[in-house]
Amino acid sequence: MATQNFDLTLRRHDRYVAEHPAEVRVGASCTNLVRITRSMLSNANCLEVRAIDFSMGGLGLRTPVFLPRGCSLTVKVHFAGPTPFEFEMPATVQRVGMLDCKPTYYVGCSFDTTDPAGRERVRAMVEHVKASGAVLDTEVRRAS
Repeated sequence: MATQNFDLTLRRHDRYVAEHPAEVRVGASCTNLVRITRSMLSNANCLEVRAIDFSMGGLGLRTPVFLPRGCSLTVKVHFAGPTPFEFEMPATVQRVGMLDCKPTYYVGCSFDTTDPAGRERVRAMVEHVKASGAVLDTEVRRAS
């Protein structure tokens, strides 16, 4: 019997691929689940990561540390360039995958905001990413 491989990942928002430096602070409820060495911490006592994709619903991070699903974070992304921009938002880890054996992980996060001001900050960040030349990721189907 033949089997079919269905991609069950559906997205509610367009996702833009770009790479920017970011910092992650692990929420108090998850500190006992995550082990971060001092050498991995920035001067601000945060884990240094790379933000690699962006949408209205969340963002993707490349990190040297495993962050478990459901872990609460505060993510701060630094956008350099002619119009520098910083974006900070609480988020929750939704998916984790290992990218390579260094180790390096892909961590997909959803934003934890329901208020209009928070949604406006997310919208401004996505517009900034788009204006910087980020590429629309068309690999994964969107939910209708």
